[in-house]
Amino acid sequence: TAIRGYRQRPLRLAITTGGLGTNKDEILQLLTGLAPAIKKDEVHIAAYSGVHTDFQAMFTTFARLHRIKIGENNDPQSAFRVFHGNDIVDANELLLDYVFPWADGFISKPSGDMAYEAVAAGCFLLTLHPWGEWEENIRAVTEAMGVSIRADIPNILSQLKAIRIMPIEKNKPWVE
Repeated sequence: TAIRGYRQRPLRLAITTGGLGTNKDEILQLLTGLAPAIKKDEVHIAAYSGVHTDFQAMFTTFARLHRIKIGENNDPQSAFRVFHGNDIVDANELLLDYVFPWADGFISKPSGDMAYEAVAAGCFLLTLHPWGEWEENIRAVTEAMGVSIRADIPNILSQLKAIRIMPIEKNKPWVE
């Protein structure tokens, strides 16, 4: 199911860690739920580890276990790419060069640069579990504005289908 108004193509998602890396288990659950759609070329993933080597290892282990090829960063047709930098400036430049111009949506913590910049770039935002009161408040604000919704990790494939096809406003689905 293509996003209405767009040609049929895989949904392009960026999955990003928060600065402290508190959402590792949640991201692994998310990837496991997305694995069948990645293999069927229905969803393409840009997995951003920032400078966290444990996230980089998690992403590469996930790909190996699920027999998903990791593509080159500069290949937007790859179903799964891992973005990692040696320092935060290097890592963020990868986002600017390859991820923001490419992604339809981001799955990230509700607060922080990733969430704010994803919305500013015109991407939809599915939020991961907030870490503390600040992130809970930011999530409430972005949900009230209609620019984010909570990622339903156990039912992520159903959620992605629903937000792409079910009309919300003026016969347009939420992602539009």
